[in-house]
Amino acid sequence: MINFMYLEDDSIDVISIRRMFKKNQITNSLYVAEDGLEALSILRELSISSHVITEEMVMLLNFYTLHDKGIKLLEELLYNTRFQEIPVIFILTADEKKNRLQTYNFNIIGYLSKPITFSEIAKIVRLKVHNSVVS
Repeated sequence: MINFMYLEDDSIDVISIRRMFKKNQITNSLYVAEDGLEALSILRELSISSHVITEEMVMLLNFYTLHDKGIKLLEELLYNTRFQEIPVIFILTADEKKNRLQTYNFNIIGYLSKPITFSEIAKIVRLKVHNSVVS
């Protein structure tokens, strides 16, 4: 089962995605972090206490939430072998080319614009499951 890590500092957006998961009966785990350091802490804890990381995880990162603390998270995703396989989807409030260019070095599988919809989450799940079966 695919697990989601959602990096978002706006509590309204977090409530919205939780409601969307519940309303659409998405039973996948959703881990929420307010900043990059909290996300990294959750990832480390999960990798020690369970097999969540080695199974399936998709990270949804609000580009504007990263700030300085997010750089450490991105470095870990890029250089730490435990986390390199985690696909990242950046969430942008505006589809700006310069923001996409800043993210090309990471394991980015896509970009979403706010507000995130159920159909977009469903596409991610289908893509991830398809890629897992093919690999």
